[in-house]
Amino acid sequence: MNKRLALPVIIATSLTMSACNSPTNASNEKKAATQATIEKALTAAEADSNPTANSPATITTLDDDTLMIINGQAITKTMYALYFQDRTKTMQGERQSPEMQMKVLNELANVILITQDAEANKLPEDSNIATALLLGRSTLLAQAGVQHHITKNTPDDKQIAARYETRFGEGAPQEFKARHILLEQEEQAKEIIKKLKNGDSFIALAKKESTGPSATTGGDLGWFESSSMVPEFSKEIQTMKQGTFSDNPVKTQYGWHVILLEETRDAAKPALKDVQEQLKAELQREVMAKYIEGLRNKAEIIFNDKLAKKRLPAEEKTAH
Repeated sequence: MNKRLALPVIIATSLTMSACNSPTNASNEKKAATQATIEKALTAAEADSNPTANSPATITTLDDDTLMIINGQAITKTMYALYFQDRTKTMQGERQSPEMQMKVLNELANVILITQDAEANKLPEDSNIATALLLGRSTLLAQAGVQHHITKNTPDDKQIAARYETRFGEGAPQEFKARHILLEQEEQAKEIIKKLKNGDSFIALAKKESTGPSATTGGDLGWFESSSMVPEFSKEIQTMKQGTFSDNPVKTQYGWHVILLEETRDAAKPALKDVQEQLKAELQREVMAKYIEGLRNKAEIIFNDKLAKKRLPAEEKTAH
């Protein structure tokens, strides 16, 4: 067993390192206790020959929650399980086995040893490292906070059914097929409208004059529901007749639009089961948006006008 663990240590950025010997400055008693704990973990892993045991449970089945102790710091089953889950994301193609699990445990031991040495060298006192540690903690807690709030406010079947009726219950939703020409100035858009009234090709003008990414396809936006567009664009498209273009330029956050409505159609009403997950995700996004808005409304946020914008850019809803 000692021979198996006493492999050379190879320092690499990926921390894919071999097993370490026990710390040289540890007491003989601590060495013996640490070695005995590791041997128990390895024995438990190798004893489980079930090929479907693809989780760290095969190495964390000890009655004691501690897998090893490194300079007095306990490596628990929970710590190992979290590290194993993250570490194996980068170990694609490597078959999970007791040997691989032991390798990951030893990597975790090396991480702890290096961390302890970094702390001994007072690296956390470096301002950049301290800031990174603070940011990492905040990010992790934010992710946990999001999951906690979503779990407490998961939409139920009744809420999903109500959203389905709101979205699809009152007649079939309408879809539009349209093109647009996006311009920076209102006068440019008015000039385009004059050319269209004189018989110029909408597609040709879009390819030549539009500043949006759809210019290469003649301003083609494909089929869409009005709700997928920004409000000004949506309002205009719903008042137009098929085969006509907008009489006046339409201003949105992206610039000035000239719109051509090519076709309209009634969208097929989907079955509830086919859109259930989509509606659930939509409700969850609304729950999170309301949650964050509430936090921001209660918070005191002071922006440095010289360095930060007070408002985040609006979410883009349409090609421009």
